[in-house]
Order: sequence, then structure tokens, then C-alpha cells
Amino acid sequence: MTTKSYSLSVVRELTAGDVGKLRKAGIDSTRKLLKATAHGAKAEHALATSAGISLTKLREAVCRADLLQVVGMGPKTAQLFAAAGVGSSQALARSRSEQLVNALARYVNAHPQLKCRLPSPTTVASLVARAQKLSKGAGRA
Repeated sequence: MTTKSYSLSVVRELTAGDVGKLRKAGIDSTRKLLKATAHGAKAEHALATSAGISLTKLREAVCRADLLQVVGMGPKTAQLFAAAGVGSSQALARSRSEQLVNALARYVNAHPQLKCRLPSPTTVASLVARAQKLSKGAGRA
């Protein structure tokens, strides 16, 4: 599986300072973040410690980077899905598209100041299907 890669600056959970700390630790992209943490909790803890960022923040960033692996999922859509309670490709794969459309609509309607564009039900169903395909494949990194 080819891993999509983005600059860490697209991961809203990370501040510019966090991105700088991760760069100093050799992590400058979502691909490298997923690879560095692919072996689970111990790898996440080691990276958080070496980079000097909180483990909670690192795990949120890893989940977002994972969500970005779904074909058709960009940074803004990933942020919207995470805000609506879907924080990883595995969570998206387990989602029922109809319920997810409703959750996304509730979030968008409750936060009009964010001016988010609600994905169509067809787009949501497609992203769920792609996440399911991803979860059956090689998985992360």
C-alpha cells in the first residue's frame, strides 16, 4: 500500500512549535509519523518523549494522519470528521454512513462560524467504503 503523505502543518492538533519539535526528531510528514508509531503505544511514547510533546497530542495527530490515508480524504474533511467523532480510518470503517451524515450535519449546524461544507451523503458513503477497503488491506504505514 502506498501511504499518502502531508506536511505535519495540516494536522490541526499540532502547533507550529509541535511541528518543529517533531522535525527535530526526524518526523516531517504524516507518512513518517505513521511509520514511527506503527508499532503501537511504546513507539508513540518514545516519540512523544524524544520530541517533547504530550502523548495525548501525539496520539491525536497519529489518528488524524491515519484518517488522511483514506483515498479522497483531505485535511479539512479529516478535521470535520474528527470533530464529529470519527478520529481514525478504523473508526470511519466501522461507521454507518447514514448515522455519520447525521452526526456531521449536527456538528456543522452547531458551529456555523466555522463555515464548514457538509459532504454529500454519497461522498460520506464512498469514504466509509474506502476506509473499509483500507482496513482490509495493509492498514497503517
